[in-house]
Amino acid sequence: MTKKVESDQKKLILVIDDDENVNRILKTALEGEGYDVMCALGVDEAIAYIEVRRPDLIICDIMMPEKDGHDFLKELRGRPAFSDIKVIMLTALSDFENIRKTVSAGVFDYLTKPIESSKLFGVIRNAFNEFYEW
Repeated sequence: MTKKVESDQKKLILVIDDDENVNRILKTALEGEGYDVMCALGVDEAIAYIEVRRPDLIICDIMMPEKDGHDFLKELRGRPAFSDIKVIMLTALSDFENIRKTVSAGVFDYLTKPIESSKLFGVIRNAFNEFYEW
Protein backbone atom coordinates (compact mmCIF):
# COMPACT_ATOMS: atom_id res chain seq x y z
CA MET A 1 0.00 0.00 0.00
CA THR A 2 1.28 3.48 -0.81
CA LYS A 3 0.92 6.65 1.16
CA LYS A 4 0.85 9.88 -0.74
CA VAL A 5 3.24 12.54 0.44
CA GLU A 6 1.04 15.59 0.84
CA SER A 7 1.80 18.83 -0.96
CA ASP A 8 0.56 22.29 -0.06
CA GLN A 9 -1.78 22.60 -3.05
CA LYS A 10 -3.76 20.02 -5.00
CA LYS A 11 -2.71 19.53 -8.61
CA LEU A 12 -5.37 20.24 -11.23
CA ILE A 13 -5.91 17.67 -13.98
CA LEU A 14 -8.05 18.36 -17.04
CA VAL A 15 -9.63 15.26 -18.61
CA ILE A 16 -10.79 15.59 -22.23
CA ASP A 17 -12.98 12.81 -23.61
CA ASP A 18 -16.23 12.89 -25.56
CA ASP A 19 -17.53 9.95 -23.49
CA GLU A 20 -19.19 11.26 -20.32
CA ASN A 21 -18.75 7.88 -18.62
CA VAL A 22 -14.99 7.95 -19.15
CA ASN A 23 -14.86 11.49 -17.75
CA ARG A 24 -16.93 10.48 -14.72
CA ILE A 25 -14.84 7.37 -13.99
CA LEU A 26 -11.54 9.23 -14.35
CA LYS A 27 -12.79 12.17 -12.28
CA THR A 28 -13.85 9.87 -9.43
CA ALA A 29 -10.60 7.89 -9.52
CA LEU A 30 -8.34 10.95 -9.73
CA GLU A 31 -10.18 12.81 -6.98
CA GLY A 32 -9.73 9.69 -4.86
CA GLU A 33 -5.98 10.11 -5.36
CA GLY A 34 -6.16 13.70 -4.11
CA TYR A 35 -6.25 15.65 -7.38
CA ASP A 36 -8.62 18.42 -8.44
CA VAL A 37 -10.26 17.42 -11.74
CA MET A 38 -12.05 19.30 -14.51
CA CYS A 39 -13.66 17.43 -17.42
CA ALA A 40 -14.34 18.60 -20.97
CA LEU A 41 -16.32 16.78 -23.65
CA GLY A 42 -14.35 18.28 -26.53
CA VAL A 43 -11.48 20.45 -27.67
CA ASP A 44 -13.28 23.81 -27.69
CA GLU A 45 -14.64 23.26 -24.18
CA ALA A 46 -11.17 22.24 -22.99
CA ILE A 47 -9.52 25.35 -24.44
CA ALA A 48 -12.17 27.52 -22.75
CA TYR A 49 -11.44 25.85 -19.39
CA ILE A 50 -7.68 26.25 -19.82
CA GLU A 51 -8.03 29.97 -20.47
CA VAL A 52 -9.89 30.37 -17.16
CA ARG A 53 -7.88 27.98 -14.99
CA ARG A 54 -4.56 26.53 -16.10
CA PRO A 55 -4.32 22.79 -15.36
CA ASP A 56 -1.12 21.16 -14.16
CA LEU A 57 -1.70 18.15 -16.40
CA ILE A 58 -4.05 17.14 -19.22
CA ILE A 59 -5.35 13.67 -20.03
CA CYS A 60 -6.79 13.64 -23.55
CA ASP A 61 -8.50 11.15 -25.85
CA ILE A 62 -7.67 11.17 -29.56
CA MET A 63 -10.94 10.07 -31.18
CA MET A 64 -13.48 12.84 -30.65
CA PRO A 65 -16.02 14.40 -33.02
CA GLU A 66 -15.33 17.72 -34.75
CA LYS A 67 -11.79 18.22 -33.40
CA ASP A 68 -9.67 15.30 -32.23
CA GLY A 69 -6.79 14.96 -29.79
CA HIS A 70 -4.25 15.87 -32.47
CA ASP A 71 -6.14 19.11 -33.14
CA PHE A 72 -6.12 19.82 -29.41
CA LEU A 73 -2.34 19.34 -29.22
CA LYS A 74 -1.83 21.77 -32.12
CA GLU A 75 -4.01 24.39 -30.43
CA LEU A 76 -2.36 23.91 -27.05
CA ARG A 77 1.21 23.97 -28.38
CA GLY A 78 0.34 27.05 -30.45
CA ARG A 79 -0.42 29.06 -27.32
CA PRO A 80 2.84 30.10 -25.62
CA ALA A 81 1.21 30.48 -22.19
CA PHE A 82 0.06 26.85 -22.26
CA SER A 83 2.58 25.09 -24.49
CA ASP A 84 4.49 23.65 -21.52
CA ILE A 85 1.53 21.82 -19.95
CA LYS A 86 2.18 18.08 -19.90
CA VAL A 87 -0.31 15.98 -21.85
CA ILE A 88 -1.02 12.28 -21.46
CA MET A 89 -2.94 10.76 -24.35
CA LEU A 90 -5.34 8.04 -23.21
CA THR A 91 -6.96 6.42 -26.22
CA ALA A 92 -8.18 3.17 -27.73
CA LEU A 93 -5.88 3.72 -30.73
CA SER A 94 -2.78 1.57 -30.59
CA ASP A 95 -1.55 1.71 -34.18
CA PHE A 96 1.99 2.82 -34.88
CA GLU A 97 1.05 5.88 -36.96
CA ASN A 98 -1.09 7.43 -34.23
CA ILE A 99 1.55 6.74 -31.60
CA ARG A 100 4.29 8.21 -33.81
CA LYS A 101 2.26 11.30 -34.69
CA THR A 102 1.25 11.92 -31.10
CA VAL A 103 4.64 11.34 -29.51
CA SER A 104 6.32 13.58 -32.10
CA ALA A 105 3.85 16.32 -31.10
CA GLY A 106 5.38 16.29 -27.64
CA VAL A 107 3.05 14.37 -25.35
CA PHE A 108 4.36 13.25 -21.98
CA ASP A 109 3.04 9.73 -22.46
CA TYR A 110 0.74 7.68 -24.70
CA LEU A 111 -1.51 5.16 -22.96
CA THR A 112 -4.11 2.82 -24.44
CA LYS A 113 -7.57 1.99 -23.13
CA PRO A 114 -8.50 0.02 -21.22
CA ILE A 115 -5.87 0.85 -18.62
CA GLU A 116 -5.30 -0.30 -15.08
CA SER A 117 -5.68 2.56 -12.64
CA SER A 118 -2.34 1.78 -10.99
CA LYS A 119 -0.54 2.29 -14.31
CA LEU A 120 -2.33 5.57 -14.98
CA PHE A 121 -1.62 6.82 -11.45
CA GLY A 122 2.04 5.88 -11.85
CA VAL A 123 2.36 7.89 -15.07
CA ILE A 124 0.61 10.86 -13.44
CA ARG A 125 2.93 10.74 -10.41
CA ASN A 126 5.87 10.57 -12.79
CA ALA A 127 4.58 13.63 -14.66
CA PHE A 128 4.37 15.53 -11.37
CA ASN A 129 7.63 14.12 -10.03
CA GLU A 130 5.72 13.11 -6.90
CA PHE A 131 7.30 10.81 -4.40
CA TYR A 132 5.44 8.19 -2.44
CA GLU A 133 6.35 6.33 0.72
CA TRP A 134 5.96 2.56 0.74
